[in-house]
Amino acid sequence: MFADDLHHKIVAFQQQVETLEAAAASPAQVHGALLEALAALHVSLEELHVAEEALHQQHDTLLVARQATEAAHQRYQELFDFALDGYVVSDSQGIIQEANRAAAALLAVPQDVLVGKPLAIFVVQEERLSFRTQLAALAQLQGLQDWEVRLQPQGGQPFMAALRVVTVRSLHGQCTGLLWLLRDMTERQQAEAALRDSEARSAAILQTAVDSIITIDESGIVESFNQAAERLFGYIADEVIGQNVRMLMPSLYREEHDGYLARYLQTGEQKIIGIGREVRAQRRDGTTFPIALAVSEVHLDGRRMFTGIVHDLTARVQAEEALRHARDELEVRVKERTAELEAANEEVRRFAYIVSHDLRAPLVNLKGFSSELRTAAAVLQDALPAVLPHLEAPQHADVARALTQDIPEALGFIETSVTRMDHLIRAILHLSRLGRRELRYEPLDVLALVQETVQTLAHQIAERQVQVTVDPLPTVMADRTAMEQIMGNLLANAVAYLAPGRPGEIVVTGERRPEATVFAVRDNGRGIATEDIPKVFEPFRRVGRQDVPGEGMGLAYVQMLVRRHGGDIRCHSTLGVGTTFTFTIAHQITGGEAHAF
Repeated sequence: MFADDLHHKIVAFQQQVETLEAAAASPAQVHGALLEALAALHVSLEELHVAEEALHQQHDTLLVARQATEAAHQRYQELFDFALDGYVVSDSQGIIQEANRAAAALLAVPQDVLVGKPLAIFVVQEERLSFRTQLAALAQLQGLQDWEVRLQPQGGQPFMAALRVVTVRSLHGQCTGLLWLLRDMTERQQAEAALRDSEARSAAILQTAVDSIITIDESGIVESFNQAAERLFGYIADEVIGQNVRMLMPSLYREEHDGYLARYLQTGEQKIIGIGREVRAQRRDGTTFPIALAVSEVHLDGRRMFTGIVHDLTARVQAEEALRHARDELEVRVKERTAELEAANEEVRRFAYIVSHDLRAPLVNLKGFSSELRTAAAVLQDALPAVLPHLEAPQHADVARALTQDIPEALGFIETSVTRMDHLIRAILHLSRLGRRELRYEPLDVLALVQETVQTLAHQIAERQVQVTVDPLPTVMADRTAMEQIMGNLLANAVAYLAPGRPGEIVVTGERRPEATVFAVRDNGRGIATEDIPKVFEPFRRVGRQDVPGEGMGLAYVQMLVRRHGGDIRCHSTLGVGTTFTFTIAHQITGGEAHAF
């Protein structure tokens, strides 16, 4: 029951009471009227009771609605106060009625102080008139309105702000207030400036890049084409942008491109994207050329794009072809030179055979006949006393001198020369055998090998008071006998040719490098004159003072053995200071004689 219904019931009850009072003047009618009034009163009381119950229910409903409204207002107030953006409530003239914390912070004024202030006073002076004009027009406008103004916070620097305002209207459509959103645009402007700067730099990089850079969408349509691409392909950018990128491909790749791109978008199967490969491209004039193509995938604003970096491989391919041609020619020349060297080596071997056999036979005869001559001279010397009386006096001295001095001395010279020649022939034979002997490669502990070699020279080292230092040496794949001869010769020479008058020092070092292992034997001996250094490896060549026994073949042997190990040997020396012999042992030797260890 509503309040209007209750009012009608009360009015009807009052009318009945008035009727009852009028009837009371006639006693005969009082009883009947009283009964009717009581009945009506009973009905009215029941209706009033029902009305009371309805009023209680309405009161409870209004109480719940009030509590919900208060809770909603509290939530609104919390949202209003703690919003990150500034919010202001004003009347239709822009007088601030309420402001949140963010708005107070933007304007650098306490919240309670803002209330009652015109919002226009926080607009910079030069824009204030325009602001008031727009404010006056808001009463006639519907919906959201946006504009930008420069606000002047109290005691601070002006800043650009974005304003969004909505009008609050009465039931009759009149503007009763304004709701404002204030947002500082400083960070956004800085971000936009940074973005513009980044875009400008990216564009500059794109246009000045040495390699061609092309971007396409997921349909293969070209979206950018830099200057390097223009130079490479012969198109200007406007001719390519908006076209399918397959126009830059020769027929073989053109037909496959769209299918490949569609398959990648469906399955993610990569052939170039994210991998890169070498393919061929086509210029505007129809010529094709090799390129290295690297494609990356990017996602911008929900769009999938592909960036291709194209590097022209023409120069590299031409260089590789020239290199391949030069290598082929070199291989031919190497084969020819190898054949010539093998023929020369064969001639050397034949010469060594001739020397060892054809020349040694006369030497044997010379040695044999000189021995017979010495025997015959001895017989004549024994017979000399018996023969002298039969000779004339002037001949006695000549004959005696010839038999006792001249002939023995000449025979001595012949025998010495024969022995010397035999030693030389043997040296040539040894050098020839070194060139033919099969090398047996094995992992060698060079440090242990050098230490053993030093032990064999212990007597000479101690006698000459030599300090020998052997650094840690790498292991190599080499022939043990050859390495013993190499190190033995170099160390023996270092000991033999030390300078008198100062303590001798010998240092052996080694270092493993990518292609070979390098060893060095350094001493502080006599040294070698600069002009004699090229001669030290020649057979039978000896330089400097000849006060050390030898045939001049040791370093020739060393050079032969080092070369058979795929290496080389060099001599660095300063007269009066010392000498260093440096040689290499290859990790691999053409022909399979040595292998990487």
